[in-house]
Amino acid sequence: MYGKSISSFNEDNSNKIQSKKSGGTHRPRVESSTRPPPKFRSIRGLEIRKAKNAHFDPRFAASSGDFDQIAFHRDYSFIEDLRKKDIQELQNAYKQIKREGGNPKQIERIKRNLLRLRNQQKDYQDQKLKEDILSDLRRTNIERMNNGERPIYLNNNELKGKFIERKKQQKHNNDQRIQKTSNPTKI
Repeated sequence: MYGKSISSFNEDNSNKIQSKKSGGTHRPRVESSTRPPPKFRSIRGLEIRKAKNAHFDPRFAASSGDFDQIAFHRDYSFIEDLRKKDIQELQNAYKQIKREGGNPKQIERIKRNLLRLRNQQKDYQDQKLKEDILSDLRRTNIERMNNGERPIYLNNNELKGKFIERKKQQKHNNDQRIQKTSNPTKI
């Protein structure tokens, strides 16, 4: 009896060990019967290689180099002229439709497009102002280094402060220019 129990004990353990062993790498995989198998399942050995350039966007390719915003604005400055012309055309169309009492949906669409173009124009001017501030800072740093002085390094908050200050100065200059043209002094 003692011999039987040991032999049966060894047989039970050998079954457990065999069930825990993983099979060969090329062994067929057993799909679960509790849920349906996926339509597009991966079969070992039959993987289809994805095309290397399946989702290739040349704007973000390393071979295209880093994005240079200053060069971009310099090369595509004509877009700003086109935008100004579009704004003028939309303003004229808006005035004409308003006079004629046109379709409210069309008026709303023109207003939306006009607002979008004006926002783009404002963003472009802000970016140009930031570029001007950075180029002025670079220029002064080069002059300082040529004179043997240390360059000025500004953090983001200081740059933002200079931007706001320059923007206020531009607005003040524009207001003065408008006042001079609207109220000429008599001599």
